Amino acid sequence: MDGNAADVCQYTIHVVSVSTEVPIVTMPSTFSGQQNVCLGTAQTYSIAPLVGATFLSGL
Repeated sequence: MDGNAADVCQYTIHVVSVSTEVPIVTMPSTFSGQQNVCLGTAQTYSIAPLVGATFLSGL
């Protein structure tokens, strides 16, 4: 691992077996919000919480 801002310290990283596995996030089955919208209006939609997700994009 490279240092930061001219830091030349040595780093050691230990990865324990299977410690980096992430559970698969399942997509919610429904969205709630208006189905019929008018051009130029702002709408808010929501979904049930996604356990394990930190960011959701492109829906």
